[in-house]
Amino acid sequence: MEQYVERAEMPTGGDILGHVDKDGIVVRYDRKENDFVKASVRKGIRTLFKPHEGEKYYTEQKEADLKHGGKS
Repeated sequence: MEQYVERAEMPTGGDILGHVDKDGIVVRYDRKENDFVKASVRKGIRTLFKPHEGEKYYTEQKEADLKHGGKS
């Protein structure tokens, strides 16, 4: 569980992409490991998986989140 929390708290930059959705949920994508993570500051990890479409999946999620009030 501790490793999952570390994945969600990764700073962005290099292979780590990230943003925050409209509800304040932190979203991270690790290009190298193909890990997609969503976490709440208060409740911890909400989801962690390896998307079949990789970075394309993250990019689509980010675009949708930003369109609906998220932040880069």
